[in-house]
Amino acid sequence: MFNWIKNKLSPLIPDDIQKGIMTSNFCTVKIGEKISIPSNIHCFINYKDKNYLQIDEGDHVLDETNLSELCNKQRRSKKKLKKIKMDLYFVNTNPFDFSFKYKDKVEINNRLAKLIFTIKYNCNVEDYKKIFQSILTIIPDPDPASSSVLINDYLKEYLISYFLKKDLEDIKLSENMKTDINNKITKLLKKIGLKLNSLEIKIEEKTKNNYNINQSNTRVGFFDDFNSQHREENKGDEIKEKNISEKVDQNSQNKYTNLSQNDLETKNAELNSDTICPRCQNRVIKGSKYCHRCGYEIN
Repeated sequence: MFNWIKNKLSPLIPDDIQKGIMTSNFCTVKIGEKISIPSNIHCFINYKDKNYLQIDEGDHVLDETNLSELCNKQRRSKKKLKKIKMDLYFVNTNPFDFSFKYKDKVEINNRLAKLIFTIKYNCNVEDYKKIFQSILTIIPDPDPASSSVLINDYLKEYLISYFLKKDLEDIKLSENMKTDINNKITKLLKKIGLKLNSLEIKIEEKTKNNYNINQSNTRVGFFDDFNSQHREENKGDEIKEKNISEKVDQNSQNKYTNLSQNDLETKNAELNSDTICPRCQNRVIKGSKYCHRCGYEIN
């Protein structure tokens, strides 16, 4: 009930205006309606991707005096305009704390390690016009949550590419690396109108079991778990096939142990023939129509 009354008294100002960098409100207002912009908030009045007015903190009247172009655009014939459709965007210049995590697998000291990167940073809007254009070009209807996710993804993409290019011999970040990351992130945020106040990066290593890898500095991808499992399954199938083949060969040899010397020499000659299975490269007894290992039909 309280929120309903609050929205009736001030329908233009969203409740979450102070919770994030940027939020929006698409509405229809009466000619002459007043809007009160809180401190540290900047408001942009748009309509169909075009900006008609930018107002700062304080009380403002929305009428044909300050919105003449928008009113003329929405006026029909000679009728008196009573209401105006508009898109309100609010940019908050107060400082905010952000954080995100991402995981990766890397080679450290000839072992496979799973690293968890935790990034915490504080920033505020330095150029509200620039951040307004930066967010609006990607998110047409931003809210505090979506604008925060957008900024986090913007930094996450850079940090992943940054660490991919580094040889992390030690999971502890050096002071030089911290300074380098801080300077580069400061420049990145400045490009979209934000100012970096503080930055904290932590790296945690998690290793389930010992895993020996090659000495070469080959970066391990996200699909190596699947590939290694697939290779182990193939290796198991090869061992099974080898055991079956050896068992069949042993049975073939036992079959001819009670034969005479002449017959044995004849059978050995047949076993030592040059007939090879084209599928599995197994030696096939001369005259056989099928390979006793894989069942391939021999012409």
